[in-house]
Amino acid sequence: MMSEPNPRTLDEIPQIQLQLRQLAMSLREASHLDPQAKQSLAALLEELGAELDPTGSISAPTAHLTDAVSNVARALHESHSPGLLQVANDRLKQAALRAETEAPGLTGIAYRFLDMLASFGI
Repeated sequence: MMSEPNPRTLDEIPQIQLQLRQLAMSLREASHLDPQAKQSLAALLEELGAELDPTGSISAPTAHLTDAVSNVARALHESHSPGLLQVANDRLKQAALRAETEAPGLTGIAYRFLDMLASFGI
C-alpha cells in the first residue's frame, strides 16, 4: 500500500503561489485561447494561489490538487492534444474529490476552473 507524501513545508507554499502566478501569466499570453478564456482562467489560478495560507502547511491531498490544476494550466498553455488535456482534467477531478473535505475553498476554485474550461469548450 502506498503511503501519502508528507505535508509540504511552509517554505514550499510561496513557491506554489509563485508557480500559479507564473502559469496565470502564461495563460494570458496563450495565442490559441480567446481573450475571455485567458483572463478568466488566469484569474482563477491567481485566486487559487491567494487561497493558500503562507503561514500554514499544505496537506498531501491539497498539494495534489494544486499540482493537478497546474498540470491542466500547463497543458492549456502548451496547447497539448485534446487527449492529454482530458487526462489532466480527469486527474484534476480526482484530486478535487480527495481534497474536498480538508480544503473546501481550494476545491471550490478547482471546480470553478473545471466548469470554466467546459463552458469555453475546452
